[in-house]
Amino acid sequence: MKVIVVDDHQLVLEGFTGILTHGGCHIVGSYTDPRKALTAILELKPDVVLTDLDMPHLNGQELITEVRAKIPEQKFVLLTMHLNQQLIKKMMRLKVSADLSKNAHPEELMEAVSA
Repeated sequence: MKVIVVDDHQLVLEGFTGILTHGGCHIVGSYTDPRKALTAILELKPDVVLTDLDMPHLNGQELITEVRAKIPEQKFVLLTMHLNQQLIKKMMRLKVSADLSKNAHPEELMEAVSA
């Protein structure tokens, strides 16, 4: 499975990339800059994009919206520290495949990416 990972914190990015690689995913790109990730997603068309919500320049919701305008079927898994009912409803409207707390267990992450 081809995956792109986007998080503005390098250490977090490397952690998620390591978990996914260990779980058998093929990381085709990892980005701390969501604008660079946008370009890569449109070019590489990964099976799934794992993205943070709160990022500078282009947040996760904006990234999803921009990609979906060109690739409506693109699968996204959203990671955040701020899960709440309002956010969950918003992500459901965007048809995000899964939204996980960054406190989730690695097995939950693998299940969400593989679903």
